[in-house]
Amino acid sequence: MPPHLTSAQVCFLLGLTRGRVAQLSDDGGPIVRVGRDRYAIESIPNFVRRQRERGDRSIAWQEARAQAMGERAKILRLQRRKVEGETMLISEVIAMGTSIITVVRTRILGIFPKLAPRLAVARTPADVLAIGQPEVEEALEQLSQLETVPAAMSAR
Repeated sequence: MPPHLTSAQVCFLLGLTRGRVAQLSDDGGPIVRVGRDRYAIESIPNFVRRQRERGDRSIAWQEARAQAMGERAKILRLQRRKVEGETMLISEVIAMGTSIITVVRTRILGIFPKLAPRLAVARTPADVLAIGQPEVEEALEQLSQLETVPAAMSAR
């Protein structure tokens, strides 16, 4: 074996360009320059070793890239669903829940003032139940029919 290789031989053996060989020989790279257009024979195993080491890192890099692409795909999917009206903002859900609770509260609290005169003359618990139960059932039936449309959808 010769003690050194030319840049043409290194390029051929490693499948690199002369410019890349020059880059890898600068600043303590795996390819060792021993003179003008001469490279140490150890450059070949050094380069292979470095590629193997970087190969381990490239697997982690590929996994990170795949995960990032998956996250981008999720974001795009959510944006598409929002445009198509399949999803809502949290603030819209909270506003809708608040309006529903307000309607339910108002309706339920309105039952007893409406029944107060009739309940005042009730003589037994059975009378109170007979007066109150139909009114509560009617209120619950009305509330079950309640439809709420988010502000963003009602503006369409």
